[in-house]
Amino acid sequence: MKSVIAETNAVMAKGNVMSKSTVALVKGEDIQANVTKVFDLLGGVENVIRPGTTVMIKPNAGHAEPPETSVCTNPEVVRAVIREVRKANPKEIVVAEAAAIGCDTIECFKVSGIQAVCDEEGVETYDIKRDKDLVNVAVRDFRSNISHVKLPKRLMEAEHLINLPILKAHASMVFSGALKNIKGVVQDKVHMQMHQLNLTMAMMDVWSVCKADLNIMDAMRAASGYSPHMPVPIESNMILGSKDPVAIDRIACEVKKNVAVLGAGMMGTGIAQLFASKGHKVMLIYVYDDKVRAKPLETMRGNLQVLVDQGVIDESQVEETINNVSFTEDLKEAAEFADVIFECIVENLAVKQDYFKTLDELCPPSTILASNTSAISITEIAEKSVHKDRIIGTHYWNPAYLIPLVEVIRTKYVSEETEKAMFELLEGAGKKPVLVKKDVPGFLANRLQHALFREAISIVENDIADPKDVDDAIKYGFGMRLGVMAPMEVIDNAGVDLTLSIHKYLFPHIENSTEPSKLLVEKVEKGELGFKTGKGFQEWTEEEIAASRKNLTEGLIKVAKALDRL
Repeated sequence: MKSVIAETNAVMAKGNVMSKSTVALVKGEDIQANVTKVFDLLGGVENVIRPGTTVMIKPNAGHAEPPETSVCTNPEVVRAVIREVRKANPKEIVVAEAAAIGCDTIECFKVSGIQAVCDEEGVETYDIKRDKDLVNVAVRDFRSNISHVKLPKRLMEAEHLINLPILKAHASMVFSGALKNIKGVVQDKVHMQMHQLNLTMAMMDVWSVCKADLNIMDAMRAASGYSPHMPVPIESNMILGSKDPVAIDRIACEVKKNVAVLGAGMMGTGIAQLFASKGHKVMLIYVYDDKVRAKPLETMRGNLQVLVDQGVIDESQVEETINNVSFTEDLKEAAEFADVIFECIVENLAVKQDYFKTLDELCPPSTILASNTSAISITEIAEKSVHKDRIIGTHYWNPAYLIPLVEVIRTKYVSEETEKAMFELLEGAGKKPVLVKKDVPGFLANRLQHALFREAISIVENDIADPKDVDDAIKYGFGMRLGVMAPMEVIDNAGVDLTLSIHKYLFPHIENSTEPSKLLVEKVEKGELGFKTGKGFQEWTEEEIAASRKNLTEGLIKVAKALDRL
């Protein structure tokens, strides 16, 4: 279980008065333990509920949908709150709701599972919509056109109100949270009026006359997607609590996943730096001799300093990023910490399978496990693991903190939920994920890249052009265009018929070998390995190698800035 107390600024008073609001956040799979811990972090249930009082608990049960869709408050969250409230010895606990316009509240309670929980716990359910004994309450300093709100007398006479919202994307407000859930204290006529006005302001007005003592947000399976009735649940395993609905909604939407990276080499360090720079807490897991060989902290500082020198980030952001990174050699510690783990270790199938099997055993089922392999089948990597549905491919490109592309590789086992959660995580970090629908060798971009490499080597091998001229033809020719208009768009732009004509003439004359080039094999046999040995297809001095690497980083930054991709 992971817990934290956060403070955030919120405007709930009149005018522009800012006040600090406390939000408790607990992450774990045990709902009762999460709810208890949230109450404890906020001073204990006795700090909220007075003995011998009536407590109204207001869940989200607006639509007759089962709990697995996350449209309604999880019935087990309702149970956990009932049991926690009982510790304060109240006179009465009532679970109350007014379902959405045109929906039957009791039916919603039954279908969602909330009614069954209340029956088991011996707690009354109360349909606000059926209550005829209403009080016309004036709204002072109203923000919408709602000057009075009719509310049930029974609700108004209850000493305590606990709001149990859910967190989900919603067409009417981008997200649905504590403030939106307060709509469920009014009947259909007022509800309709709120939607016809400025909904956010109308909810603030209702809140001003019917404030909850506490908001306990169910984000165990937060729902993603903009349909109110057909969301895709994401396993978040969070319960949040606050007296301030605006603060809890803000914190819930800003919570970032904890990211662990297995392997602290070049790619692992780059991925860790990326997420740390976006505000995620990151744990780098040392394997083999990473601590001595890779020196990830020094590498990260060097990368960040280049970004400072190029005007991409401020000096202050260097330490902010570094402070978000921790290190470990303990897989169990990483498993307890992480919501997502990216694997960046040696390209060896058996080794990867064993690590994923171990992580699969150690991590909660909600943790996403991703491989950064550039070549090995993700489906095969997952074979020894039990929870194959949470294993996915994420192929970053070096430098991972600069190049936006991440190929997300679908396996035959991966769930839609895992895929969607990964896309949201990557997009939130400023990356450009693309979906590879089939787990094929080379995935997507490497198939394209090595088709180009094969032809480039063939041109040199057949003495059509020298290596440098091959590179210059790309760098100063179509390579400049690729970042703006790539092959499929170029074909449509030029004409599919023209492309067909060119292919009919050209294809018999270009390289189509299914074996590596003989020239490439010969160079490896001679030890001409490129920068590693000072000679590959061209000869390189130490100064030229350093200049080439420096030019790559600085050039990528310039291109990314020009294309607004940083």
